[in-house]
Amino acid sequence: MSIFPALKPSSRSYSPGQLPIRQYRTLSGAIWKRAFSNTRSGHAISLEFANLPDAKAEQIVAHYESMGGSFYRFTLPGEIFAGMSSGLTSRMQAPANVEWAYASEPQLQSVHPGVTTVKIELIGEVKAA
Repeated sequence: MSIFPALKPSSRSYSPGQLPIRQYRTLSGAIWKRAFSNTRSGHAISLEFANLPDAKAEQIVAHYESMGGSFYRFTLPGEIFAGMSSGLTSRMQAPANVEWAYASEPQLQSVHPGVTTVKIELIGEVKAA
């Protein structure tokens, strides 16, 4: 398993996912819900790395390519969560049995020669048992 490059993002957003619940409406109009697990799925993190030197931006692109795009999963280093409280970090960094994969390809914007802003979207996938 790979680890994402140890870079500190300039911004990040996180969605904790949901429990796998199905909702059914009975003929009488009552709602019946069924939970299929007690493990959340669909975790998502968006990261922006503003004004990176091109060499560091290239590390992200190389990591994306080494992961086969969204094929392989990986873990996130502590630098991704630098500056956050320990409570939020523990919720975001290690949801139970979750590894990260690219939801889409990295988006690069050239700011000026030698400086690039990179945006990535990651999705948390539950580890296979």
